[in-house]
Amino acid sequence: MEENVVTASFLFDGTVLNGQATAIYAAPNTGKTLITLNFIMNSSVDKSKLYYLNFDDTSEGLVTKLKIAEEYGFHILSDGHKGLNKNDFKEIMLSMIKKDECNGIVIIADTLKKVSDLMNKEKVSKFNDIVRSFISKGGTFVGLAHVNKKTGADGKPVYSGTSDTIDDFDCAYMLHKVSEKDGFHFVQFECIKKRSSINAPLATYRYSSEQGISYNELLLSVDHVEIEGEIPYYEDNESISTTMMIDVVKHYIESLKVNTKMKLAAELAKNVPASRRKILKFIDDNTGVHWNYKVG
Repeated sequence: MEENVVTASFLFDGTVLNGQATAIYAAPNTGKTLITLNFIMNSSVDKSKLYYLNFDDTSEGLVTKLKIAEEYGFHILSDGHKGLNKNDFKEIMLSMIKKDECNGIVIIADTLKKVSDLMNKEKVSKFNDIVRSFISKGGTFVGLAHVNKKTGADGKPVYSGTSDTIDDFDCAYMLHKVSEKDGFHFVQFECIKKRSSINAPLATYRYSSEQGISYNELLLSVDHVEIEGEIPYYEDNESISTTMMIDVVKHYIESLKVNTKMKLAAELAKNVPASRRKILKFIDDNTGVHWNYKVG
């Protein structure tokens, strides 16, 4: 066991640790694959022992990423190529565990739902047991996963699937898209579960939003952004959107003469990114503060 112990060190800059199971949740087109590949390129890990399971890509995307893998010395595996079947992945891991072939091996699953049934509590629990055995033998596992289309009532993204993955894994990050400005997309990693004190609680990255550039150029545009006193993006946006919403509601009441609650909520919902229910609650919460209401 001592021979298989992996000292806590960063696999990826400030976030993912060697010798742990980590989940990274993000909405589509947030940049999770792009940033993960950039992390791999800049990682000091023995890349000959790193296996990237590309189970969620087009043929063009697969070829592009394979060329990157060949240049940097890590492995790309894809369903249906070289005899690999994604349904055999669990058996392959079990064989590695049985033969003590896990030490120093890094497996990155893109995406996690292709190898684990995240919606089935029993199946995902069994898969997580395999991952735990792999980790205990000195391996490192990273799963990229999706979030639900709808955010929670507090505006936070909600991870897709049961809570078992977060419960069983050592670390979990939520990757949020924060803004687009100055020719860049800005995204933020937020740690929502960790077992080590050295994982960054928040980390912001940016990558080019320029249209028409190659994937390699996009990959090289990824950059870490240092932000002093950084807070979760939705907390920052909340204060901005509250001020904005107050002005918008006042404009509808005063200038557009929409002055009944249900109609006001319905009209606002056409032009602001919030549900009618949420807008109605906002109107009620601010009644007597920024506007008054009485039954006629």
